[in-house]
Amino acid sequence: MARKRMLDLSVVDTDCFLDLPVTAQNLYFHSSMRADDDGFVANIRKIMDISKANKDDVNILVARGFFLLFDDGVIVIRHWRLNNYIRKDRYVPTIYQDKKEKLSINSSGVYNLGQPMVYQMSTNGQPSIVENSIVNSSSNNKEEINKEESIFQIIEEEFGRTISSMEYEVISSWEYPTEILKLAVKEAVTSRNLSLKYIDKIIFNWKSKGLKSVADVEQYIADFKKKKKLKEEKVLSSETREASSDYYREF
Repeated sequence: MARKRMLDLSVVDTDCFLDLPVTAQNLYFHSSMRADDDGFVANIRKIMDISKANKDDVNILVARGFFLLFDDGVIVIRHWRLNNYIRKDRYVPTIYQDKKEKLSINSSGVYNLGQPMVYQMSTNGQPSIVENSIVNSSSNNKEEINKEESIFQIIEEEFGRTISSMEYEVISSWEYPTEILKLAVKEAVTSRNLSLKYIDKIIFNWKSKGLKSVADVEQYIADFKKKKKLKEEKVLSSETREASSDYYREF
């Protein structure tokens, strides 16, 4: 197995990566150094200890599209083939050939897998993997096709340009149905902060709040706007009282 590893700036010098917690970044770097020649990592708990990371960092890297997680806790680094080129005379195939066969490789050389997983620790200290509740496991290929036909096109129309390959990877990592992703884009437009970085933060926030349906998201948005309005009214009322106080102080 090759002993030297590389990292591509097109992966680790992006806003999507640099916005990760430092512990998640360290986990990615250490995992990249210790992965086999096909990018597979089987000792993620040991690497978590080395990098002072925890299960949340694993889940963030999975959610942001940097890791793919199998149901037995084995991880593969999605952009492995972008980061590393290993000479044939030094290449040692992974022992996880059954898992490798489940992967597809897109035109950019990035690994893709089916249903996303969430990394958890069971009571006996062993990794426990559960399917991500955000994505209905019964969703069929038609939904995936509709997602590709709509959300990428919508974002390109809003941006007024073609999205880059790295932006495509970020969007592909979003696990919500298309209708919810459209709401995230709408919120970014309404907030006059139309950037992929901002949309990604909106989606990550909704996921962390446990929002799973369009109704959940719409209710969350309504509640958020109501709280924001009340806060603004409170600030305005306070400023009005201060202005009145200053006025009378002049006499």
